[in-house]
Order: sequence, then C-alpha cells, then structure tokens
Amino acid sequence: MQAKLDFGIPTSGWSPQIAEIRKLDPLPDAVYISLIMPDVGGLIRQLRAAGVDAWVLGSDGLDDPSLDAIGSDDPSILEKAAFGTPAPSQAGSAMEKFIKDCDSMGYPVDGMFHALGADVKMEIAYAVEATGGTDPVAIREALRSADSVSFKETSTHSLRAIPVIDFKDGVRVLLSYSIPECVPDWRLHSMTSAGTRISGAARYSEWSMLKARDLRRLPWLGRSRSRKFLCG
Repeated sequence: MQAKLDFGIPTSGWSPQIAEIRKLDPLPDAVYISLIMPDVGGLIRQLRAAGVDAWVLGSDGLDDPSLDAIGSDDPSILEKAAFGTPAPSQAGSAMEKFIKDCDSMGYPVDGMFHALGADVKMEIAYAVEATGGTDPVAIREALRSADSVSFKETSTHSLRAIPVIDFKDGVRVLLSYSIPECVPDWRLHSMTSAGTRISGAARYSEWSMLKARDLRRLPWLGRSRSRKFLCG
C-alpha cells in the first residue's frame, strides 16, 4: 500500500485526492475505495480525465445500475473498474432474473438488496417448514444445519463464494467467484487482544488494508509483490 487518502461523503469533486495520487511514484496499480454511487462514479470519470489508468476497486456500494450508466457513451471508462458483491449480477445471473421477474409483476427493483432480502425470507420459510413451527431456537438450529445454506462452519454467518464483477465493452462480466482465502475473524474488529474496543475508524482502516492485501491473490490482478495499492 502506497498511501491512504481522506475523503468526505458526499463528494463530487475529487481534484485534491487525484492531485495526491498523481504525485505518487510510481503511480498506483489500483485504488481501493469503499463508497457508493454517485460519488464513486465521479471518481472514476475524474481519474480517467486526469490520465490515471489505475484499477478502481470497491465493494457492494458499486453494485448499482447507475455505475453501468457512466460507461454508456464511452465503455472504456469502466474497463478497469471492479467490485466484490454479495451475489453475481452479470447478464444471465439469478439476480438479473429476479429483477426482471419483479419488473414483470409491477414491482420495479433497483439493485441487489431486494433480492438479498428475498433470500433471507426463503431461508426463514425453509426453516419454518423443516421444523413445522415458529419456535426461534428450532428455526435457528434448522438454519445452522441446512445443506443449502452453509452456516455449519461458522454458526453465525454463511460461508459462501464472493463474486467479483468487472466490465467488458460496458457490460458486466464475472471475473471470479470463490470463497476468499483471507477472511478476518469478526472478533478482531470489535475487541483488541487487551479487550479494549476499537473505534469505528480503526475498524474501517483495518478492513481497507486487509481487502487490499487480499486483492493481490486475484488472478486478474496477478500475484506480483511489487503491485501498489492506494486505499481510500
């Protein structure tokens, strides 16, 4: 990691941060930022306009139809933009089918979160049917023991593959779909080894650095140790 830059939310003008990026020698191979649209769309446009060709990498805040729209006139703007997200959302995916089905029934869905909510309801419905009742303890145990939802290994959250989405000619493509190798223990983000609570800012910084390091393992970025990452 070469540097960390501060930014506020919302941010429409990224000139100060881009000026700092351009001072780095060498220029970073990738900029990681966990942010939502439309702010990150402005960052991508302004980086390209400034001649910075680094990857722009992020999380599910980028999984928004309005991100696709910024490449409508020039698809090359999105060629080096990628993000990890809870579920695949490229053409032909179950996510796309869910959104189209909702639209056809008169329930317009904008983005993935409605689909994730539907998944939660289906999980609870499965547990209610499997137990024959609504006892919360029985439902919890049914979810933990289900083969279709992998709570068995953790008991608190599902262990699942994480899709990474990129763009080719302005269209979403699935770059990778696997269980991450480097997943920090959630307990590390709430307590230090001495038992002192970590602040929200410290947790955010820790996540940024962990994700940046883990991105080196993705085959589409290569495995060279010389790669530089700029975390926002």
